[in-house]
Amino acid sequence: MLTQKRITLLNGDTDLAPIITRAQLRLQQQGQTLLVQAQQQAQALLMTAEQEREQQREAVRQQVERDFWQQADAMLHALQQQYQQLESQALVVMEVVVSQAIGQLLEQVPEHARMTALLRQLLRAQTVDAQGELYCHPDQRQVVADWLASQPHLCWRLQTDNALPIDKLKLTTTQGELHLDWRQAVQRLLPVCGDETADPPT
Repeated sequence: MLTQKRITLLNGDTDLAPIITRAQLRLQQQGQTLLVQAQQQAQALLMTAEQEREQQREAVRQQVERDFWQQADAMLHALQQQYQQLESQALVVMEVVVSQAIGQLLEQVPEHARMTALLRQLLRAQTVDAQGELYCHPDQRQVVADWLASQPHLCWRLQTDNALPIDKLKLTTTQGELHLDWRQAVQRLLPVCGDETADPPT
């Protein structure tokens, strides 16, 4: 059986000095609690700072990306405008080059071939009657006569006119006069060089 005994210390109350009191224990516990709370607060502050830095990095990244695409769009728009300008300039140059090339080729067409081409133009004219008088320069009489001989359905009487240029024809019908020359025929094929057409019947 347990019994309670009282122990008498040799040195009195001085032997109790190393013993921790309840007050000291409470202070120690409070200190530990404060330390834990401080650590938690510090950890929370670190997490908050890390989140803020991550948000700032994301904001910077998004801004850089927006700036990049804005610059890319502006550059692409500028390139498209330059391409359209170059394309327009290229088309103009191509038209001029083609017109010049065709013009040079047409200038090399022999006189008799020019006259035959003009006669075919007259034949295709909607206002041309079956009867009429066809005028040409005297030097072109034989070429025109040979062509008329190949068109027996036409009743065009051949006449010469010294006042006419060597590359011009004049057809007189009941509807009036139709004039056509080589220069006008060439300009019909070369719209870049001009918009002139054959003189309408008068």
